Amino acid sequence: MAHVGQPLGGALVRDNLARFGGPRVPFVVVTLAGLLGVFLPGGQVGAADLAWSLGALALCALASLPWARGWRGRELAVPLGYIGFVTMLVQAQGGTVKSGSSILVLVAVLWVALYCRRAYGVVVVAAASAAQVWLSIAAHQSGALIARKGLWLVIMAGITVAVHQLRDRYSRAIVNRDTTLRQVEALAAAVQELATLHDPQAVLEATTRVAAQVVSSGDVGTRRSTYFTVEGESVLVAAEYDESGHHVTAGWALSAHPPLARAVRTGHSVACALEPSGLGEGARQMVEESGVTHGAWVPVLCDGQLHGVLSVAGRQTACSAHVLRLLVSLARVTELALDNAMAHQELERQAGIDPLTGCLNRRGLAHVAPAYGGVVVLSADLDGLKGVNDSAGHHAGDAALVRFADLLRSTVRPGDVVARVGGDEFLVVLKQATAEVGWQVAGRIVADLHDSPGRTLRVSIGIAAGSDELPFEVVVSRADEAMYEAKRNGGMRAAEWCQDHAIERWPVRTRP
Repeated sequence: MAHVGQPLGGALVRDNLARFGGPRVPFVVVTLAGLLGVFLPGGQVGAADLAWSLGALALCALASLPWARGWRGRELAVPLGYIGFVTMLVQAQGGTVKSGSSILVLVAVLWVALYCRRAYGVVVVAAASAAQVWLSIAAHQSGALIARKGLWLVIMAGITVAVHQLRDRYSRAIVNRDTTLRQVEALAAAVQELATLHDPQAVLEATTRVAAQVVSSGDVGTRRSTYFTVEGESVLVAAEYDESGHHVTAGWALSAHPPLARAVRTGHSVACALEPSGLGEGARQMVEESGVTHGAWVPVLCDGQLHGVLSVAGRQTACSAHVLRLLVSLARVTELALDNAMAHQELERQAGIDPLTGCLNRRGLAHVAPAYGGVVVLSADLDGLKGVNDSAGHHAGDAALVRFADLLRSTVRPGDVVARVGGDEFLVVLKQATAEVGWQVAGRIVADLHDSPGRTLRVSIGIAAGSDELPFEVVVSRADEAMYEAKRNGGMRAAEWCQDHAIERWPVRTRP
């Protein structure tokens, strides 16, 4: 019974033949046929020829055994033994010039050209030519005919060179095909990955990684890619990937990097060698420290405007036209991914903003709230909005909400947050503040609303101070409790939530 994973039937036979000698097997068979011809009656082979034949057969057999794989001359022994046996077979048949031995010997020359190193081809061609000359001499042929036999050396040498060139070109084509397939597969995977990213910075980081691994012309382990952004006349590194571990943190003037500046100003891709002497301060230091000698730079556009420049580097290797085409293709994919990510960010931003007042809504507040540690939260609820809607219409009520939102934004500091969390409910988040600051802000809100024309709206405000250990939702809940307490006591005032759950209430003094 065959073992699991072992080939069956004809596959098993082919596998065993491959392990025994592979393409050498036909030559071993021919040598055995040649030896059999030596023993046939009527042959012209002497005892010395017979001894040589037996030795050559043993050499071929040893060279074809699996445990002879480490022998450096293994590839050469088989074709030389084959030539010898063909020569003995022809000699046993009488050594006539019409025996066709030249064609038989040519098979060994082709085999060596296809499967062996170039130096072995020279040896086999010389041996085949010597065999032809020896057969001619043994057949007592004329000197002119023997000289013509020598022309086989030129013919077989030319065939060997041509086959070697064909083999090399085929090998390069296979390598190029495999490389192209890997690059196409990697680019396809990159397109799929980039399409799922909704953060522009994540897009840039993924792009530089793919560019270094797929497009960069450097050797594995030293490949590098960078994404530059340009602000005015300054160049900044937005993202980079370097397998050697070298990273650039500082920027430099655009004029310090002429190839990059040319790509920025013309909007066309650039590929060239980098001469440190032609670079300015900053760019020259980056090139010298990273060991980059060549590069390619492709502008990346978003909405028709320059977003940045995608670059790959070569260390002692020029960026070919193929590399540049790959980089341009990746840059176009990056443009689509950036457009998608920025559109997604804008949708996220709009989804988190109240369209009427421009304040954050609950969703927007949920995105920014975890970033706050020690905060003071003011919960503000308007009274009288229903009366405005009933008496003057919803447009007037909406206008009152917008005015109140503007009042809140004008009262707080830059960086503080104002959110509309309900129809007439607002939250004010004061970062890095104390309850006393909350009282000051609440006082200004009540006073400004009290002094507003018509005095149609009233406000109740609850104040709660948080800490780094206290969840933001708990602080909001406490502020709401304090706000309802202020509302129960008549409104137009503020109340603070206290640790013992008692509510301290102070009417907020209005302006005189």
